[in-house]
Amino acid sequence: MARVKAVLRRSETPHPAKEIHIGRHLVLDAERHEALVDGRALALTPTEFNILWLLASQPGRAFTREQILDHLWKGEKAVVDRTVDVHIRRLRDKLGTCDSLLKNIRGVGYKLDSGDI
Repeated sequence: MARVKAVLRRSETPHPAKEIHIGRHLVLDAERHEALVDGRALALTPTEFNILWLLASQPGRAFTREQILDHLWKGEKAVVDRTVDVHIRRLRDKLGTCDSLLKNIRGVGYKLDSGDI
């Protein structure tokens, strides 16, 4: 019985995070599909939220434009990789004081820095 319970414990998948805190000011809530800066909700499009959630799910990791596109559309649409740049620019505008968390890694893509903002 103990062996069966041990195998079942190991096979359980961890529950994905429902809320991610980035720095002291930015909070992402997956259940509500909203981002908050200092308690103020941002008016993000679903695509902008999904990009932000992807970057926040692994802070510090650089994602290429292709990885971001694959995450968003899973190869369903023929989209130019520069589309990501446009979404990132709009996202930075909406983040206001937290815009410096989004870092451009030259020649690679983007990452979210969980710095001391």
